[in-house]
Amino acid sequence: GLEVGWPFGKPYWGNGYATEAAAAAMRYAFLTQPLDRLISNIDPENVASQAVAKRLGETRGERTSIKVGAKEYPIDIWFITRDEWQRRAA
Repeated sequence: GLEVGWPFGKPYWGNGYATEAAAAAMRYAFLTQPLDRLISNIDPENVASQAVAKRLGETRGERTSIKVGAKEYPIDIWFITRDEWQRRAA
């Protein structure tokens, strides 16, 4: 799926930038693309990113992993459907 992410450097954490930027990206994606849902791939131990996902209205889905080079990393796939986003935006 099309992913919304919020990779900010540590000096910018805790200022609300991630939530604000991701909400704008979601709005743009749903208004310009024929998508049923957007996803965010989040490390299961990244509590701060999970909090952002919750503020955005995303729901935690399946746990899987991504492979980078020879190493695999666990991720939780968070998502929001177009219908859920529209209800929140109304």
